[in-house]
Amino acid sequence: MNNHTTAKPDISPDVLVYIIEDDDDFREALRLVVTGAGYAVADFGNAVEFKQRYDPGQAGCLILDFQTPGFDAIGLYESIISRGGAQPFIVISAHGTVPNVAESMRMGAVDFLQKPIDHALLIQRVAESIELDRTRRANRVEKAELLQCLDALTKREREVLDQVVLGLASKQIARKMDIGTSTVDVHRSNLMKKMGIESIIQLVQLLTTHALMPSKNDETS
Repeated sequence: MNNHTTAKPDISPDVLVYIIEDDDDFREALRLVVTGAGYAVADFGNAVEFKQRYDPGQAGCLILDFQTPGFDAIGLYESIISRGGAQPFIVISAHGTVPNVAESMRMGAVDFLQKPIDHALLIQRVAESIELDRTRRANRVEKAELLQCLDALTKREREVLDQVVLGLASKQIARKMDIGTSTVDVHRSNLMKKMGIESIIQLVQLLTTHALMPSKNDETS
């Protein structure tokens, strides 16, 4: 569906490409194409077998046939999400109807590829999916560490942080919180050390990236 783009494959032994396709010959062809590009593959002919062996924590991506007896790609991916999985997925189908494509993309598919599959494009999408998965996992780790640092702040330090990242100077914060400017500076220094950052700009970038920025409505009155 999309144009060819350039992505550098990140082939790692801990990455796995799941293939779910009920046509044995076509599934084998997909397996050969993907393994030929250097990726490890786990392929399944039905949803039941896949669900038994699926690991939500496994790094990688999925290639899902849109319609296989007993399940459809969207329903299967919803069950994956319910189990805590979030690997990017590519949908393949012999019937690229507008509703099928729209539903797949709405669910977040990296692409919808119509059979017969362009092998080069498939491998490109696999590379993009794995890179997306790597980025998402790194972001989840970073957010967890950020939340842990925030939890380590005292109530006062958190109040000062909320004001600092909204652009208030120490004197303004002191007036709003009815404390001394030097006290604000101490809290500010302590929270920076606990957060492990060197600048307010870096802190704002982190909080913004992970949707943790306080709103102006949260300002201390």
